Amino acid sequence: MNFSSIADQPTAVKTLRSALSKQRVAHAYLFLGPSGVGRKLTARVFAAALNCEGALDERPCGACPSCRLIGEGRHPDVQIILPTKRSATITVNQIEGLLPFAYMRPIKGRTKVFIFSEADRLGLASANKMLKTFEEPPPSTVFILITDRPENMLPTVASRCQPVKFGRLTAETIKKILVRDFHVEAGRASVAAELAEGQVTRALQFTDPERLEAITGIISSLGGCSERLQAYDRLLALFNDERLKLQEQAEKDIAPSPEEAGASAKSALADLRKAFVDRHYREFLNDCLGLLLTLYRDILILRETGIDKFIFNRNKVKLLRGLAERMSSAVLLQNVESIDQASAYCSHYVAEDRVFLDLLFGLRHA
Repeated sequence: MNFSSIADQPTAVKTLRSALSKQRVAHAYLFLGPSGVGRKLTARVFAAALNCEGALDERPCGACPSCRLIGEGRHPDVQIILPTKRSATITVNQIEGLLPFAYMRPIKGRTKVFIFSEADRLGLASANKMLKTFEEPPPSTVFILITDRPENMLPTVASRCQPVKFGRLTAETIKKILVRDFHVEAGRASVAAELAEGQVTRALQFTDPERLEAITGIISSLGGCSERLQAYDRLLALFNDERLKLQEQAEKDIAPSPEEAGASAKSALADLRKAFVDRHYREFLNDCLGLLLTLYRDILILRETGIDKFIFNRNKVKLLRGLAERMSSAVLLQNVESIDQASAYCSHYVAEDRVFLDLLFGLRHA
């Protein structure tokens, strides 16, 4: 584990390496950027560099005892702070528990490192506790706050951290990660990487075979009315399953803390859960439409060139070739416009059952 393992983040790597080489490490960093682009990996690599036993210009070496312990998540001087499952926030009790350790001398390495995985989940009281520490930072201690929503952080906390910005990954990088680390088939990984908007976490969602089959069912059912209705029923089942999963996740991740009670707290909790489900469900619907667009893109390529080398869904090539033979380019482009329109409707919270029913009966097959 070293800086070379961090892909597509040259600015962040340069900033951190410069701080190490000049021995001008800040007491607190704010890692800014979307999830799934390597922020947590970079935090661990930086923690390893701060405690590496190798030569200064080779840190982290990835081989010394400190580097290995940090890579395994077992180094006593490096802690990762997560929101509690019960309250979905980083609580005051968590902050009060770690602060005494922050002021102690390192146990094994040179620097204590505290990594806040979702720093925007610091509640007001927790953030104020941290603020006092940032105003009088302990020696030999570094705080790394990671967030994709800096607007939800207490401004006085964020302003006391050195910002380090992270960008989105390239599709080629994501494909390599999916194939190497998650053993996704190369063709499927290509599709997922193109749709992932530079985030590995989103790419993993596009590797779901159940979702792909339901979306493929749309283009393979563009015959009579009964076939389209069957495809519609499969889609609704997929949508209902996804909504239930999101509701369960919201119940689990956004739960009241023991001290929270009363009607106002329950109402606020319900609003948080609803916002969580709605946001992720709308992303899911648009991701489904994105998958459908890749299928029509492939059909258009086969229609115009007859070559399957450049298509995403190569495991569906037989189906796609048959559709390419039947559909004109004008029809394909019209269908693409219909999908774009459906995506716009979903973004404006039009009921998805109506949107996809209209889409299914609006798509042309010849």
